[in-house]
Amino acid sequence: LVLAATGAESPGEWWVTVDTDDTARIDRIALGIRSMLDDAGYTYDLETRYVTIEAERASDRAVVAVILSLGIPIVAIGMIGVVNTLATTILERRREIGVLRSVGARSRDVRRVFRAEAVVLVVAGWVLGIVVGRVLGGWMMATVNDAFHVEFPLRYPVWPMGVALVVALVIAALALWRPLKRAGELPPGDALRYQ
Repeated sequence: LVLAATGAESPGEWWVTVDTDDTARIDRIALGIRSMLDDAGYTYDLETRYVTIEAERASDRAVVAVILSLGIPIVAIGMIGVVNTLATTILERRREIGVLRSVGARSRDVRRVFRAEAVVLVVAGWVLGIVVGRVLGGWMMATVNDAFHVEFPLRYPVWPMGVALVVALVIAALALWRPLKRAGELPPGDALRYQ
């Protein structure tokens, strides 16, 4: 609590420190000081500052920023794995593409098959990521809460999950574009001879 006296006889500023984190108790103490000063006839300005609570919030924000900065490279590495898997799948299945083309499948049909597989792979990874992320997030928050004796609420906002799905689908589509184009242009005979 910061108490600034504005009277002519005793101008000055005093700090009253309260050793509690309970905001209701701090407000009651401030109200008590206010009433005592009013009863004594002082003119004053009383400001309540929750210093400890603000410090804890700042440390909470710092921990969240560190976790987010660690999460972005992990997601990038995961997306590289998805891109590699999709591109390799097409290259390794050239014989299958040749069989599909020789039985009458058009390039568009072949691309549709691989795009459907990519969507299934991305959506399955997205769902698995949500479940694993929820479990790991709960475990991490419990560990941090126990270690630092603070209460971090576990928030799981919905909009980043939708953004993650859209970004993953776009990256998968971009990763498939070139290999699918090459696979669609491959003559069926060459694809069947591919070892």
